[in-house]
Amino acid sequence: MLITKFYIFIEFDTQKQKFNTAPTMIRKLLLLIILFIQYLSFGQSANNYCFSSSTSTYSNLTGATAFPGMPTNGNNDDVISSFSTLPFTFNFAGINYTQIKISENGWLSFANVNNAYFDNSAANANNAKPILFPFWDDMVYSSVPRYRIDTVSGSRILKIEWIQQYFYNGNNGNAISFQVWLYEGSNKIEYRYSRGNNNSGNISASIGIYDANGNYITLNDSGSNPTGQVDTFTTSINARPATNQVYTFTPPPAQPTPTQAGSLYTFCIDNSNTQTNTVSNGQYSLVNVIQGYNYIFSVDNIFAGAENLILLDNSNNNLSPSVGSSGTSGATVTWTATFSGQVRVLLTGNCGETNSGTMTLRLNSASNTLDSQTTAGANNTWIGHVYNSVGAAPSPFTNANYAGYYTIGTENFDTDFGGDYTCFPVFSNGVQRASMYTEGFAVRYRMQSTRPAGCYLIRIIGDDGVRLSINNGGYILDRWVEQGATTYSNILVNVPANPIFTLEYYENTGANRVAFNITPFDAALNTITAPATVNFCNGGDPAVIDGSLQYNSADPNAANPYINFQWQIQTDGGGFSNIPGATGRTYDPPAMTANGTANDIVYQYRRLATSNVAGTGTACDFTASTPVTITNSPTSVGGTASANQSICYGTQPANITLSGYRGNIQWQASIDNTNFNNIDGATTAVLAGSQIGSLTKTTYYRATTSGTCNIATSTVVTITVRAGNNIISFSNGTSGTVCMQPVENATGSLTAPAGTYFNNVSFASYGTPTGTTCGSFVINPFCHSATSQSVVESALLGNSNTILIAATNGNFTDPCVGTTKRLYVTASYSQSICAGNSPGTITGSIPTGSGTYTYLWESSTTSNTTGFSAASGTNNGQNYTPETLTQDTWFRRNAYDGACSSVSAVVLVKVIAKVWNGNTNTDWNTASNWTPNGVPTASDCVVIPNTTNKPIINGTNTNSYANTLSVNNLGALTVNSTNTLNITNTIAVNTTGSLIFN
Repeated sequence: MLITKFYIFIEFDTQKQKFNTAPTMIRKLLLLIILFIQYLSFGQSANNYCFSSSTSTYSNLTGATAFPGMPTNGNNDDVISSFSTLPFTFNFAGINYTQIKISENGWLSFANVNNAYFDNSAANANNAKPILFPFWDDMVYSSVPRYRIDTVSGSRILKIEWIQQYFYNGNNGNAISFQVWLYEGSNKIEYRYSRGNNNSGNISASIGIYDANGNYITLNDSGSNPTGQVDTFTTSINARPATNQVYTFTPPPAQPTPTQAGSLYTFCIDNSNTQTNTVSNGQYSLVNVIQGYNYIFSVDNIFAGAENLILLDNSNNNLSPSVGSSGTSGATVTWTATFSGQVRVLLTGNCGETNSGTMTLRLNSASNTLDSQTTAGANNTWIGHVYNSVGAAPSPFTNANYAGYYTIGTENFDTDFGGDYTCFPVFSNGVQRASMYTEGFAVRYRMQSTRPAGCYLIRIIGDDGVRLSINNGGYILDRWVEQGATTYSNILVNVPANPIFTLEYYENTGANRVAFNITPFDAALNTITAPATVNFCNGGDPAVIDGSLQYNSADPNAANPYINFQWQIQTDGGGFSNIPGATGRTYDPPAMTANGTANDIVYQYRRLATSNVAGTGTACDFTASTPVTITNSPTSVGGTASANQSICYGTQPANITLSGYRGNIQWQASIDNTNFNNIDGATTAVLAGSQIGSLTKTTYYRATTSGTCNIATSTVVTITVRAGNNIISFSNGTSGTVCMQPVENATGSLTAPAGTYFNNVSFASYGTPTGTTCGSFVINPFCHSATSQSVVESALLGNSNTILIAATNGNFTDPCVGTTKRLYVTASYSQSICAGNSPGTITGSIPTGSGTYTYLWESSTTSNTTGFSAASGTNNGQNYTPETLTQDTWFRRNAYDGACSSVSAVVLVKVIAKVWNGNTNTDWNTASNWTPNGVPTASDCVVIPNTTNKPIINGTNTNSYANTLSVNNLGALTVNSTNTLNITNTIAVNTTGSLIFN
């Protein structure tokens, strides 16, 4: 990269005093205007040369040749030689040279300069560059400077000697001799010295090298171990180098291709303004930069020699103009970026330095001068122009604060910039080149919208300040304040076609958030919300009616500056009218007094919403809200139900009438006067008998009346079922009661434990019976299959173990088509009795009715439905005790209450017996002599009736068995003396029967 610099040097006429016999001379120096090109490279330059000091025996050049163009007489002043051709091409600081001139004043130049420059200044070095100065001071030679060419190992050395030089302001004589050796091929430079015996004069010399680009090394002194300086041009060396002192300047080794150290460095403005990287010779830090930003790159004193910092592009080319810095105690580059992209900050050292150290990268200021600050995102997208700011004031949107931009690809957005105390991307020229710390910044968003002209609703969220304008006009929303995340909703705007929206935002400290949302105007958005309670009992104070179109989330009561509200009321449908002063977003209705009427008082409230934006007319007015209804109701009164009734079992009662009530009616029924259930469809003042149906047990009826205020209960009507509750039961041994409740199309099961059987079904209903537990089941006469009892009895009576019954229409017929049905069953079980025994008492419940009842017990040995006749013995009591039974027998009870009667469900008493028939012979142990076939065991109930062949226990079977033994009239059993009859329980011998032991 090339940098063009203009230097103006003004040299004044001056008198130069000589301390010898030479006359006073006046030097008139010219005003020079010099234009030169300086090229900074990470390759060879004078300041990259390797400097070292050593000693070697000084030898005068014998056989040397006087340098061309130098006067041979002594005591000459400020003499310069001819421009003489070198014996070989010599490369100095990367440039090949073929000619040189030497000056009497202790320097040589590769340029064809015409001035001997006695004044060893940096300006004169620049004039004579490229220049080598082994001992530059105002001097005079006693002998003509000379040269010699030597060859060592096939390479030549040009040796130039200034011999017996003395100082212009000193005495004549030998003050110093020195030589410059230029090495062919290696291009090494050596200065060699020999002190003379005359040290008279004021010495103020310079020793060093200076290349064509103005880069140099000067020694800080003339000692045995001086320092080579690349940033200080020393002109004040006041002592001669010692004899045999050698100073060597060696071209630096070839620099390798620069390599990257660390990652890509991107500055986060106000957070990571300073970053560090560890680098060594030939390494660079890769840094994202933005045009206009000012950066400071520096390294400390890392190398023994100079530190060189050079800025390169991504192809390792110098920037144009070139940017760099060198120093022997570190180097610093301060640079304002001239482009947006990446820069390589390269560190180089002289002489193959291997140390590593810290490179400091600092963002000094951030002011983007490349990217436009007014560009808007196209086609409903945003460009957010980012500024580094400190708050609401002064305005953050200045050129000095402009950092760059980022894009949002959607029309509506909501961002928190990645959170608090973090960094979000900042772009320049299409690429992220920096980031912004999310504290103390501002963004001006701009969007070119494609929306057509019309009304819209905008929602904006800001933490902190937000402002909105359209087409660069005045602010539609201006909330440029410190605030938590606050939502400004329902900002009604009327825009032209294709508007440009500008949303300004700033964040000071703490949380940060900004959002934008735009939707087309919707007239139906005017809605109101009823309070939790809208039905009141006998007066009350309604809560606030809320409304849509809230403006400020932080203050729900803040007025919406874009929309006007007006609340209206109508009472009992009388038409809406404005409520004076009710112009807020919400409305609090007044308290209502007690309702002393028989009817509800109905209030309806609604809200009108109209545009408060100029130029919209009625085009942006909202439709009236749907009304909210608030009702003031009177209290409910239960009333009086008509008189109690007494009916026969299985008949319908008369209608029940309710009077003196207020409220909505619901009739209820109960079988215990405690737990009442609603009667479906019974909601009028008259509960018809047909709604009640045929009753089989005493039932209680009442009405509830309800309204907003309360639920009231009427008086209770008792309908007594005469001859109802006609239930009989029997238990023997292991006994119990079980129930089932399968739903329609399911299968229910009941189990009689082993050794028992089902003896009674006290309840069976396939339909919609009520009740939840055994004993509480009640038939619904409007949905009850007439086959329920018979089907269940057929399945259960006399059977043991688990019995399955399907609750289906096919099993029972459908009593109420279209209604989901269920099967409720209550059944009892017990053990059988032995034939010839009495089962004990069958108990009967006391019926319902008048209290005066008569009974008739009946029995059948045929079935549970046929063959019934009056039972033997005493058969007219509440309970009944059968006489001795020898076979299965069914019993039932007829209960009478005056003209009313009912028949109970049957009880089956199952009889078990082993009966002697004597069909084969008289031998007890012959199986065919018994019914059923088989010799009795210890579990059999044995019955001996009157037969032709009477049983005899005899023979080889010495032991015979029976559980019980009954000998009927004229029956006889003989047991011989050699045999034993084992009876487990009882023996019963009738008066004409015989039990004989021989």
